[in-house]
Amino acid sequence: MSLVFVGGDSIFCANLLRSYFATQSIVCCPPPLQLISAQAHAYSNFETARAFLREYSLVDEDRDTLFRQLIAMVLQRSQTLAKASYLVEASPQNHLYSPLLARLFPDAGLVFMTRDGRDVVASLLASSEAQVQPGGEDTRGSRILMFCTHWLNCLDSGLRGIQAVAETEKKTLILKYEEFFEKEKAPRLFSSLLFQEFSILDWVCPIQPDFIDAKEPVWVPGSWREFFTREESLILRRELHEPLLALGYLEGDPW
Repeated sequence: MSLVFVGGDSIFCANLLRSYFATQSIVCCPPPLQLISAQAHAYSNFETARAFLREYSLVDEDRDTLFRQLIAMVLQRSQTLAKASYLVEASPQNHLYSPLLARLFPDAGLVFMTRDGRDVVASLLASSEAQVQPGGEDTRGSRILMFCTHWLNCLDSGLRGIQAVAETEKKTLILKYEEFFEKEKAPRLFSSLLFQEFSILDWVCPIQPDFIDAKEPVWVPGSWREFFTREESLILRRELHEPLLALGYLEGDPW
């Protein structure tokens, strides 16, 4: 099984990959299973029960085998049903478990997808507005700050996890969500995501606006510009300027 785990700081990263790979017969990219996070929670429970487990001669290797077999069984069935050569498991929280995934599946590729924090905050804000109670203390400004913190935490955990795995010489990549929309870059990005040479997958095309399945919404890069007031943009600049600059999102200072 040619397996790639993809995590990101937004559900839209997983949606984008699933929308594209749904049209490619050699790649299976099922809906986010959240299987890894569920197993990681059980894994942590096993950690607290180590003394009990050792009484019954269950060692760490047994525990790893148990979780590997369970996850692999679900993924292999998805791949078999799709009759695909590659399986891409794209769940937003995968980036939190990069070291665990690298240990359980040493031959798998691990990818962390970053996305412009301003777009992340805008999409989270848009999805939250329907839940806001009129007259409540939860102001739009306070939610912007909360979502800025959320993005920063996701970014930090994702980068630290993937960098820790990269130091062990595993197959790892850090990709930008926005570049999948660029005609010149998208083909090679999809190929590199599968850790294959471009010539093998030269049928790949960039994402097109009319290509997106309405069931899998994909946030078009740069949409934040039409979403925030000037005052709100100043909040974003104060909170997110440095990490956006480090990631290369501010070339030409596009505030």
